[in-house]
Amino acid sequence: MVLKHLYTLLVVLVGFVIFRADNMGQAFSMIGAMFSGGSASAQTGLLLAQCLTPLTLFALAVGLVGSMPVLPLVCRKAEQQTGSVYACLQALSYAGVLALLLVDILHLSAASYVPFIYFQF
Repeated sequence: MVLKHLYTLLVVLVGFVIFRADNMGQAFSMIGAMFSGGSASAQTGLLLAQCLTPLTLFALAVGLVGSMPVLPLVCRKAEQQTGSVYACLQALSYAGVLALLLVDILHLSAASYVPFIYFQF
């Protein structure tokens, strides 16, 4: 199960690079930099410090918890103790995902420039 998720993540990441690069040489260069570890410099540290804002760390934490089977585990425990709480917890999970989607849309709409990824084709 874990290998399936890792394989999917790998395919998606490499696919994004292929669609984003101007040519295949640049794509291979980007993929090589992704998997070689890269080089750490002062600029890399500054860029990392700029990207790791509290909002980004919160989104990463929510994504990490949301990608794990936490909700089914909580639902099973609640159902064992009280009966049928699954429908309530499922509705709460849908509401949480919808709230995160709306926050993401608001965050993306505030950006000044968003390039159209298929412009190159």
